Formats: sequence, C-alpha cells, structure tokens
Amino acid sequence: MENKRKEEAGQGVTMQKEDFAALWKTIHLKVTDTYEVPPEILWVNGSTIGTLGNFSASTGKAKSKKTFNISAIVAAALKNDEVLKYSAYLPPNKRKILYVDTEQSKYHCHKVMERILRLAGLPTDKDRDDFVFIVLREQTPDKRKQIIG
Repeated sequence: MENKRKEEAGQGVTMQKEDFAALWKTIHLKVTDTYEVPPEILWVNGSTIGTLGNFSASTGKAKSKKTFNISAIVAAALKNDEVLKYSAYLPPNKRKILYVDTEQSKYHCHKVMERILRLAGLPTDKDRDDFVFIVLREQTPDKRKQIIG
C-alpha cells in the first residue's frame, strides 16, 4: 500500500537513492546558509510583493476581487510602470507574462484580457507576444498539470 501511494504521488516515477541524495542537497534549506536577495519586480504602495523567478497564484473567497487584483498587477507588468498603486519593473529579457485561468469561461477570460490591456493603456485589437493567456477551465486537473508543468 505504501509503495502504491509513493508511486501515485510520483506519478509512476521512481528515484534511485543516489539521485535522491543529490536532489536533497539542492532542496534542503538550512538556517545557517545565506542566499542572495532575488531581484524585486512587483510592489504595492512601495512594499515588495514579487521577485523575479517566483511563480504566484491568487487564492481567496469567491467574489473577493481576486481577478481584478491580478488584472492590475499584470497590467503594471505589461506597462512596466504603475497601475492602480501596483508598480512593476521587469528586465527587458524577462517581460513575457503567462496568465493561466482555471475557473472562468473563454468569454469571461477574454473580458479579463481586454481589461488588463486597457488598464495598461495598450490596444485591445492586437495580439501581443509578451502576454500569453490560457484558459484551462475545461481541462482535468491532471491535464492542467501536464500543460503547465
């Protein structure tokens, strides 16, 4: 039973003891080690809320304005400036944004996409290479992991 759970958790991938030992060294955090501060790229009212290289998700209660909040952040990132008290500065070679929505229909996601572009002061009648929006509502959780992973 235990092996079956381990295999399911690893999706059928088994790891050799030597591979795990090498992996452990890279993932084990120690209080005595020191780390470089990653470049700050997102702020709200002057407080850092995002650093380069991080993957973020927005969670909260239904109808708590999560989508609008994220729209303002993404607009600031696209504009590389301030939008509704959110500020962003992304390095020139790190300005591509991948927006993943797992809850809304294509219709509503399209409305969100248009809102983001309007907030950033960008045209809504032209696709952008630096802004990729994918809609995963109709995909299974496993398929979503495969797409994003």
